[in-house]
Amino acid sequence: MKRASLIFLSVFVIFSLACGLLDDEDTNISYTETIPMAFPVNAGALCPTGVDCASAATPAPVDTPLQTIDQGTSIDVVELTGNDKLTKFKGVFRSIEITQIKYSSLQNTLTFDLPEMTVYMGPIEATSSKDEGVVKLTTIPSIPAGSNTQGAAIVSEEGRSKSSDLLKELKLSSIIFAEPVVKKGQDLPPSGSANIKMDIDVKFTVNPQDAL
Repeated sequence: MKRASLIFLSVFVIFSLACGLLDDEDTNISYTETIPMAFPVNAGALCPTGVDCASAATPAPVDTPLQTIDQGTSIDVVELTGNDKLTKFKGVFRSIEITQIKYSSLQNTLTFDLPEMTVYMGPIEATSSKDEGVVKLTTIPSIPAGSNTQGAAIVSEEGRSKSSDLLKELKLSSIIFAEPVVKKGQDLPPSGSANIKMDIDVKFTVNPQDAL
């Protein structure tokens, strides 16, 4: 929406509110957008210390912890959704609600199970689940070795509320945390890779007069 149109609409709204023709809530506009995210997982980056990662794989004699996954990626909401109208309402959204989160594992050739993965959101500068301002968003269930799967992730009310505050700035980070283990009998060193994808559906509610 161009600025001239926003000004006209806002003047109309203000006039209508003053005359009692409209209630403030009647002039709200909602945009429902999908924010796509991807977290690549590569077994080569998770090989534990003390294991010759270049050697041929043999069955693990015992359960063997791998390197912890604690990786962040930056999120530019406007860039990822393609909705540049949101920029005009940065910091002044009437409400932001995460309505749904879907996840999937694609091209999964990992030789070990991916354990339960915790997904966090944080300020744009956050790169770890331990960074300041990071909040838990949801959990992705365990994914068996080599399995391509999909499902819906549950968001707690606390996670929904706190992540909404972060989304108001339109630029933030998302972090995935997991502690993978090669189970006894699985290949060690591990091999393969997977792409964990998430689609976060978000409803942004705005009011044109707030963009002036």
